[in-house]
Amino acid sequence: MQASNDGATWTTLDTQSDQKRAELKTYAVASPGSYRYYRLNITANNGDPTYTAVSELGLFVSKP
Repeated sequence: MQASNDGATWTTLDTQSDQKRAELKTYAVASPGSYRYYRLNITANNGDPTYTAVSELGLFVSKP
């Protein structure tokens, strides 16, 4: 997951690998911040170059 305020310079918020399908996951961002743009950068797909599915993606803020 990456974030940017200008759409040109991207900050990596989190990196994951070996994710399983059909599992609800929660990931905490080590250094959270406010950004204008977010992108999910998928660099590999378990050997399948033609199909990627994301059923739902939510961005939430934790309150202290």
